[in-house]
Amino acid sequence: MVRTVSVRGSAVFSNGHFCPRGARHRPFRSAGSRSYAVLCFGDGAAELAGRRWGRTALWYNPKKTWAGTLACLIAGMVGATAYTSLFSRLELYDRPVGLGDLAAGCMLSATAAAVAESLPLEGDNLTVPLAAVLTAVWYFGF
Repeated sequence: MVRTVSVRGSAVFSNGHFCPRGARHRPFRSAGSRSYAVLCFGDGAAELAGRRWGRTALWYNPKKTWAGTLACLIAGMVGATAYTSLFSRLELYDRPVGLGDLAAGCMLSATAAAVAESLPLEGDNLTVPLAAVLTAVWYFGF
């Protein structure tokens, strides 16, 4: 069985890195690093889990499944929390942040990203990091 690969998805994924890249300047620097993690871990896990275990489609987007959305949420949260806790230990943020506060902020960012990923829009590789950045800036203020 031959599977065709869309180059458009890869191009949009790489362009999705410009959103957090532009967020490298204060106050968006740490939010940009979180959005990288949510995009890479969450969107990849959504694709894999949706194809493997996805049986029930979302009612508002029949192209997406509950399994993929849940995988995006969990992998995005774990990846973002691990990534930002590393950055916090290296003291790369403007102020100290506790692990509980980091985990809560990453959970909110991953939730917003999972919702954005599940929407029936083209180019979720742009909306996922955008949702993660905006939520992180709102929650953390940096």
